[in-house]
Amino acid sequence: MSDAATNEFLWHFAFNRLTDINERMVAGREEIYTGHQFASKAATPDAIPQHAVDVYVDALRDPAALRANF
Repeated sequence: MSDAATNEFLWHFAFNRLTDINERMVAGREEIYTGHQFASKAATPDAIPQHAVDVYVDALRDPAALRANF
């Protein structure tokens, strides 16, 4: 409900707080959500090597880890 730039920067806070639907939407697509977060929210996105992002994404394929992440 804010301007486009603010929405782009803050949308994930509300999404992360949802019950269940966020997990269902991200499960099987962990690399899309997590990759976007690393690429768009890090101060220096290319400072995190892809292999490190891949380790994090692989961990989130566990439903319990994904739930804890949200």
